[in-house]
Amino acid sequence: MRIVAKRLFMSILTAILVVSLLPMSAMAGDEELVGITLQKEMQAMIDQGIIQGFDNEMYYPRKTVTRGQFATFLMRALELEEATGSYPDVANSSALAKGIYAASEAGLMNGYSDGRFGPYDEINREQLAIVVENVLGKLNMKSDMKTIEFTDKADFTSSSAVRSVYYAAYFEILSGIPNGDGTFSYNSKGNAERQHAAKVIYQLLAAIENFEQPPVEQPPVEQPPVEQPPAEPPVDPSVFQIATIQNGALVKDSKTYTDYDTAAEAFKNNTNAQGLYKGNELIRIKIGMAYAADTKANTASIYEDPTFKKQATYIVEGRELRYIDANADFVKVQVAGTVGFMKHSEVEMIPLSLVKGRDYYVKNDYGTITHYTYNYLSNSYGGYQIGTGPSTMERHVKYYSYDGIHFANDKGQLQFTFYPYFQYLNIRSNTNYTAEELDSYITTRLAELEATGLTRYKNATTISKLIGMGSYIKQMETDYKVNSLFILAAAIHESDYGMSGNAQNKNNLFGIKVYDSDPNAGEKYVRPENSILAFVNQYINANYAPPIGLRAMGAVPGNKTSGFNVNYAADPNWGAKIAGHMWRADIALGNKDMRFYQLGMTNTSASLNVRSAPDPNTSNVLFTYRPKNLGFNNGFGYPVVIVDEAVGTDGAVWYKVLSDLTSSDYGWIHSAYVNKITY
Repeated sequence: MRIVAKRLFMSILTAILVVSLLPMSAMAGDEELVGITLQKEMQAMIDQGIIQGFDNEMYYPRKTVTRGQFATFLMRALELEEATGSYPDVANSSALAKGIYAASEAGLMNGYSDGRFGPYDEINREQLAIVVENVLGKLNMKSDMKTIEFTDKADFTSSSAVRSVYYAAYFEILSGIPNGDGTFSYNSKGNAERQHAAKVIYQLLAAIENFEQPPVEQPPVEQPPVEQPPAEPPVDPSVFQIATIQNGALVKDSKTYTDYDTAAEAFKNNTNAQGLYKGNELIRIKIGMAYAADTKANTASIYEDPTFKKQATYIVEGRELRYIDANADFVKVQVAGTVGFMKHSEVEMIPLSLVKGRDYYVKNDYGTITHYTYNYLSNSYGGYQIGTGPSTMERHVKYYSYDGIHFANDKGQLQFTFYPYFQYLNIRSNTNYTAEELDSYITTRLAELEATGLTRYKNATTISKLIGMGSYIKQMETDYKVNSLFILAAAIHESDYGMSGNAQNKNNLFGIKVYDSDPNAGEKYVRPENSILAFVNQYINANYAPPIGLRAMGAVPGNKTSGFNVNYAADPNWGAKIAGHMWRADIALGNKDMRFYQLGMTNTSASLNVRSAPDPNTSNVLFTYRPKNLGFNNGFGYPVVIVDEAVGTDGAVWYKVLSDLTSSDYGWIHSAYVNKITY
């Protein structure tokens, strides 16, 4: 058996922190893996392609694993050489044949006494232990075993099976099950789930990596003296140098320039040049990606002007930005629909050929869009579900979007435009769900989370601070005109279903006064209801929703160009994640809210009056939307909900919309200034 397990395990350890750009099928969405007991091990095996998804892109971590599937996992993990065989129940054309015959030829898995392999039989814990011992034996990993007693030892098939279990337990690859009285059982006939198989292989590779073979004495060899390379002279921080890509890295040319304009002209005319440095700082690339740099504040600012006088928005470190251009003074980028300028100290750039990963979107067989997000500092992926995608979006195809609205293919060609409904639903709308229905969703979801066995959800059904909050949240909608499904979604997101430390210890359901620079901070409240009231009155209604609010960019969750997300959270996908929670609740409760309202988006960058009647008379102005940059492709004005339309006194069509103010229910906008959103 050709052993490459040590090298592979090191790559798996690295993958936990550094995950290279993987095909879509190799990435598990947050919703499927979050909450499972062995999430880390399952994700590591998926990231390395050892465990792969089914045709519907799901990984089913709690589904039992068969003997044929486990043989396939072994083949991938240990890179076993291909082989053929003649099991009567394993055709060579079978998808599992390659793994079964490879594991069998290597002596790791054997068939039954009647000659069959049983490829579709569920593998049990005793069989797993036997396979583990076979692998360790092939690697000469012999050691004295500790005495481990299991109370159900009589259930083992044979004494050799007992030895295999003790052997696997010694190397911490398999473990006993506490009986609650200090003793352990093993449950040898219990079937293993796919997440258990992931842990076995993960721990097996760890054991192989950590096992110390007895040292082999070697005769001393006289080594010639090693010549040390001459120390590189210090780099003048004021000079400019062009860089080209060599062996997968940017390498500076020896020629230096004393002024930026001369260096920039040389950079432009050199077809091989991919980077321009000032001293040791990369200040410009030709084409590629950008991301928010590692900063002391953990966030980076995007400004409206190249002199950095007015901040447009901000973003958490490590997250993706569209690179547009740069010079010695600034870097021009796009985040969501906002095009702005960043200080060199707060942004990093990567030439396109050196990019290891990036954000992308995929729609699965069920029509659900998952946004896979890439962190450029940790080189790792995350993901969250947005909601149901449009019919124009093909299934299992990667799409790319900097704003979550305009979706392009891998060539950068725009394919379609799509506004996720709940992300751009005005919070002055009412949900169709009652307080009792909101409570039922909370109760059901907490039970599901508690059933995962994950420590952070232990006793969730009895201690979560969201329990019984449906009535109070619904009252907020009535009294303060803030959609109760939005309030619930924000509380779920910010407090991890009422189980976060701030929720449990401070009754703070919304991370109020918890900052990126100090996650341990946070306002304390006597009761959870107090934090709900503060969120609604002191934040949403005071500053973010009304057009006169200091931070108001539209009364919707939104993104970094339109809505609360512009100024409320550093996470550029905060609004989309809030919308995702609203979508999930709506799906669970019966789809009463999805597309209940007609959404629209204002289309002028100038100030826009919302009137009390469909009449351009200057005396009936309810409020005025302030001038606003419409962003990329003019896609981001102020989101509105259209409830009716009528011909005004001027003979034109006017739209009746929900008012952003708490003091009025409706307003009117000339239809020329609003684009209806279609689905």
